[in-house]
Amino acid sequence: DISPTGLINAVFKDNRAACAQVDGATVRQFVKLAATEHAPRFLRFLRGITLPCGTPIRRNQVLVLQSLVDKESALVLFNSAAEQEERAKLIEAKDHVVNPRGKLVYHIELLALLIHCATGDDNGAAELI
Repeated sequence: DISPTGLINAVFKDNRAACAQVDGATVRQFVKLAATEHAPRFLRFLRGITLPCGTPIRRNQVLVLQSLVDKESALVLFNSAAEQEERAKLIEAKDHVVNPRGKLVYHIELLALLIHCATGDDNGAAELI
């Protein structure tokens, strides 16, 4: 079985030509879905279009970061003391293993996405992070 998002991810995976054609509306829609559902699969798509084959697409990096900034509810960063305590409990409970679609995996995928967006020489997108 493959999910619709899994299919989309498979089509775009390491397909630089397809990734370069993703428009801003698509990026915003995936960020909106990520913010609404906090589902890691949407972040995986965004990560895939920012750094296909290990080569950054700066335009996509900037689009993704700007969309994340515009939709703060997509950012699950555990910044406050209470959130850090919650993260520690999730880690201790191995939530990332038990619940692969859960909040901790979402957080991990978000951090990976931010790293992908900051990757590359002379990356203007890194200033948005």
